[in-house]
Amino acid sequence: MYADDSFFVAIGQTSNAIGTDIFSYVSTFDYKLNLLHKKYLHFPGTNNMIWGNSTVTKIGYDRYVMTGVEMNIRTSTSSFIYQPYLYIFNKNLDSIQSLMFSDTTRIRLTYCVTGDKQKNFLLSGLIGSTIWGGA
Repeated sequence: MYADDSFFVAIGQTSNAIGTDIFSYVSTFDYKLNLLHKKYLHFPGTNNMIWGNSTVTKIGYDRYVMTGVEMNIRTSTSSFIYQPYLYIFNKNLDSIQSLMFSDTTRIRLTYCVTGDKQKNFLLSGLIGSTIWGGA
């Protein structure tokens, strides 16, 4: 969650009615808890989720960034990798840019994102040495 001057940004995840697809979402609320905007993120794929706690921040005037992970299922449903993504948006949740960092041999989980005045991003998290799951 990120608190701005007149609203706050909350992010999370949800699934479809049968629980097979997982989607991240981003929403804004005013300080009276009225929902201002809500958007489901479908661009990384059908299994994207929020993994950490500090995964959204403001990076400039009317610019925010959030990070999550896309679970890519490999040869079977028990063998998969996680790949991080960034979603950059404005206060109305309009998409400005989205990025995904692909890797086919390791898992990468992002727990935190921050930005600096030069518009660089710093992500922290975990890089695993192999895929998760069994054969």
